[in-house]
Amino acid sequence: MTNIFVRELPMSRSAVRLSVFFACLAVTALSAFVRIPLPFTPVPVTLQTAAVLWAGLCLGAHRGALSQIGYLALGAAGIPVFAGAQAGALFLAGPTAGYIVGFIAAAFIVGKLSKGFSGGWMALCSMLLLADATIFACGAVWLKVVTHAGTGHLLTMGVLPFIPGEIAKIVAVAGVYMKLRSRINALR
Repeated sequence: MTNIFVRELPMSRSAVRLSVFFACLAVTALSAFVRIPLPFTPVPVTLQTAAVLWAGLCLGAHRGALSQIGYLALGAAGIPVFAGAQAGALFLAGPTAGYIVGFIAAAFIVGKLSKGFSGGWMALCSMLLLADATIFACGAVWLKVVTHAGTGHLLTMGVLPFIPGEIAKIVAVAGVYMKLRSRINALR
């Protein structure tokens, strides 16, 4: 990817990294607008987890986590980037705030584990699954605080209905990454 940018556009490596950083932040925000509400839970289905995993792969641990902190800061500042075009600091006290905080940890985990990654597709999917599970663990903990739901109800509201979609997103992200791995690694 860097070679294409450098050849086509007279940009420094830092400028390309900065562009990718803001692109990852924007994709996380835009993916919140692909939202499917579920009647039995305050947590909607979105494409955000795929964007978060992609940010960690493209940016590495620190920049990936920073892109998600930037996303959180934009929403807290009142820019409607959260699911359902929500915004504001009060949103971060709501039932989905734990998932958003989990975005930061997940991007960091993916970035850290994928540094110099040369393994196969299954190893990559396992790595992405671990990071995705981190999002859902953070989300479930905060959902428990907000709703006081029992463990069974909590799993039904905040984890189990999302598993098929998360598997599909992990497979898609892993597939794209495997095709672009050399270009992405050159960028990091």
